[in-house]
Amino acid sequence: MHKLSSTPNWNITEVKSHLSSNCVLFKAPNDQYNKVLSLVQIEKELKKKVGKSYEMISHMSHIYSMPFKQYSDLKFEQTDKNETIVSIADWYKLIFENKQNMHLLKGCEYLQLEGE
Repeated sequence: MHKLSSTPNWNITEVKSHLSSNCVLFKAPNDQYNKVLSLVQIEKELKKKVGKSYEMISHMSHIYSMPFKQYSDLKFEQTDKNETIVSIADWYKLIFENKQNMHLLKGCEYLQLEGE
C-alpha cells in the first residue's frame, strides 16, 4: 500500500454524498476484512485518517490516479438488483445502488491477494 500520510484532504461532506445512506460494506481478502460501516463510522475514519474505510478509499484513489490502463481501466455492469458494478482494473470492485437518479456506493472490495 502507499503512504497514507500523502493522501489528500478530502471534502468529507462531498464524499459522504456519494455513499449509501444505510451503510457501506468494505471487503479485503488479505486480512479477511469484511465489515459493514455506517456513515457516521466512515466519517470519523475519514476525518481522523485512520481505519479500514480510510485506507481503502485512499488506496483506491491512489490506484485510479495512475495514468496506466492496468490501474485505471474502468468496466461497468448493470445488475438486475438495481445496482451498478464498477471495476477499477483488477484492483477494486465498487457496488453502487441506483437510487433516485443517483449512484451511491454500498460496497468497496479490494481484489488483490498480496504476499503470495
